[in-house]
Amino acid sequence: MVEFICHICGYAGINQLPWGIDGKTPSFDVCACCGAEYGIDDLTKLGLLHYQAEWLSNGGKWFNQHEKPNKWDLIDQMRNISTIEKDYLPYYFTEKEEQGFYEDVRKMISLLSTKLHE
Repeated sequence: MVEFICHICGYAGINQLPWGIDGKTPSFDVCACCGAEYGIDDLTKLGLLHYQAEWLSNGGKWFNQHEKPNKWDLIDQMRNISTIEKDYLPYYFTEKEEQGFYEDVRKMISLLSTKLHE
């Protein structure tokens, strides 16, 4: 079974593309980790970033605790976001915005890592 990555939290256990192969058709599935419903919570780029910020500010808690891996690490999981192929991001990301999105994720990981190790 192929698993895909949540573009909000980096969870690599999703069994279908959150926005379909065309990047325009949301699955409306709910991520087991962050609880985002694709097509609702990430309908716009601003919505995606807001949901991600809210999830992280609340401690990055798992939506479905039964699926949380035993040795789960928030930073390692968030790094998965930068490995998502650009074709699998939602349609509203232009090529320039994709690069900015990946860069923002790297900065966020750096800040989280610093904060968690203080």
